Amino acid sequence: MRQGAIDLNLLVWMGLSASVKRDSTAIVACARDDSTKRVRLIWHRIFQPSPKDPLDFERTIEATLIELKSRFKVREIRFDPYQLVAVAQRLRGAGLPMVEFPQSVPNLTEASTNLFELIKGCNLTAYPDADIRLAISRAVALETSRGWRIAKEKASHKIDVVVALAMAALGAVRGSREPSALVRLREDVLERVGERCGAPSAQPAAPAVDATATLTQGFAEETNDMRVARFFREQEAEERRSRRAP
Repeated sequence: MRQGAIDLNLLVWMGLSASVKRDSTAIVACARDDSTKRVRLIWHRIFQPSPKDPLDFERTIEATLIELKSRFKVREIRFDPYQLVAVAQRLRGAGLPMVEFPQSVPNLTEASTNLFELIKGCNLTAYPDADIRLAISRAVALETSRGWRIAKEKASHKIDVVVALAMAALGAVRGSREPSALVRLREDVLERVGERCGAPSAQPAAPAVDATATLTQGFAEETNDMRVARFFREQEAEERRSRRAP
């Protein structure tokens, strides 16, 4: 397990590439460093199972991710649901932001191309690590009509940490461009309220002195679902804590 110099105020995206018996399982954490405009590798860990000693996901992967959530501001944990459905359900129940990222050709191509462009443009900052260096030396970039895709030269080579890195790096790049979930929900609720009041969706029906409270109340009353209101309160509190953090 390795990590780089960490600014605990950085928002973190993670990639999880898992195998039970043969290939390695890897967790990689990346962040978007606004001061350098680069993606930073800040933490990783590789687990190596075997046919005789399969990986116990609950004691290894789940325990590790829960511990990481207490250390970092984790925005997403991207994973291939192929072998991790039950794991993801338990982790979501523990409050972790699990995001399905099937290792389909389009997804792998997008993640691989993003990683390739980051490396080519010197926009990926990483700490030295022998295991990552070995995995990268065994990975090859296949050019397809859609872009680049990570593959390995030999079936026995373990490159899961590179795949997890690509997933995490894509999350960090996307996350820096996309509005937060709170912003997206606010916009959606504002549109709904505007439509109910007969106002154009791009214009609020009335000036919002406390927009979050007003829209939360309106949406909760309309749907009778208090989970939405609770989500707004929790996210708003998290944003306030983030702004106060030194």
